Amino acid sequence: MGFSSVFNIVFIAVLFLVVSITNALQSNVFDVTHYGAVADGKTDNSKAFSKAWNESCQWQGRSSVLIPLGSYFLSSLNLNGPCNGPMEFLIKGVLKAPTEPSQFLNTNHWITFQYMENLTVTGGGTLDGKGASGWPYNTCNKGQCPGLPASLILLFINNSEINHINSLNSKNVHLNIFGCHNMNLSHITISAPGDSPNTDGMHISASTNIRVSVMDIATGDDCISLGPGNHRIHISKSFCGPGHGISVGSLGRSDEEQHVTRLVVTNCTFTRTLNGVRIKTWAATPNDAGGIVSNMLFDSIVVNNVYNPILIDQQYCPFPPCGQDSSLIQIANVTFSNIRGTSASREAVKLVCSESKPCKNIVLENINLKYLGHEGPAISSCAHVNVISRGQLQPPACS
Repeated sequence: MGFSSVFNIVFIAVLFLVVSITNALQSNVFDVTHYGAVADGKTDNSKAFSKAWNESCQWQGRSSVLIPLGSYFLSSLNLNGPCNGPMEFLIKGVLKAPTEPSQFLNTNHWITFQYMENLTVTGGGTLDGKGASGWPYNTCNKGQCPGLPASLILLFINNSEINHINSLNSKNVHLNIFGCHNMNLSHITISAPGDSPNTDGMHISASTNIRVSVMDIATGDDCISLGPGNHRIHISKSFCGPGHGISVGSLGRSDEEQHVTRLVVTNCTFTRTLNGVRIKTWAATPNDAGGIVSNMLFDSIVVNNVYNPILIDQQYCPFPPCGQDSSLIQIANVTFSNIRGTSASREAVKLVCSESKPCKNIVLENINLKYLGHEGPAISSCAHVNVISRGQLQPPACS
């Protein structure tokens, strides 16, 4: 066999190997319109989306479910793993939620992803929760809470990215994250009226290593709320308003309350919100097992006309009756640093802790808050708390 023949055989073998590797690395795109999805804003596309997802999930390698431009109605959608490779859910269009009560009452979800690794949800599209059709059914303040769906639920999702999406007018929480680990959420816009009930922008619980950045949240409840069992949560470069601020809690309603530790909130701005940065716990109930909130830093925060810029509230009770005993949640090692701006109330710093579990090592450092009213300068109020003062403080710290 001549040199030329050997070279040709080797060349063909190498070419075949390169093509095989390239094909293995290439993503396969599953367009929902190829599975019967219709972008007319009224046809229920849940089955078409599910078919596209299931085939994509079975693909050996990286794959993508594509929702092209257009308006797609979805009654509800459960997208499950594990999958055979990294998954992308690429939303270019607008997803519209049901407005018929029989399709959403007593349901806790609209779109759910669960049990998977290496998920990316992106694309610049919008989840339109059609919240106005559901908010009249929210009667929690009257002691009755019929289930209303969160727009996007992430359950047990690891090593994943959620970015460049919009959530509009959720009927309940916009993004609900539970049991997730090592996740980045960024460049997300969340919007609902300031009086829309229970429309938390993002609720995180039982999760670790969650990084949240470049969020723009305007809603009717907490912009971001952190439930029990969270560790190593980092929130940065985000805007909140209207809304109820960024809150740890509420905690203390469970008889098996998990700890919340190692939270950082930095370089965030709050405008015309009820609260800025807040920790809230309920009064103790007979079965309360207590818990720990510790090692938290709230740093480089700007507040504009915020009613409670800095708040620890261990007597949280949005609607009575509530427990009569002092909270069993221990709050310790919390730093409020470099917080500046304007307060809509004279009590710009309010630290109301538990009589049975006084707050320990609460640091106030370089605080500059100006009261917008005319009754006098801003003040601090405290109960059952050990305050450590550093730098310049306006208002002066109390103890």
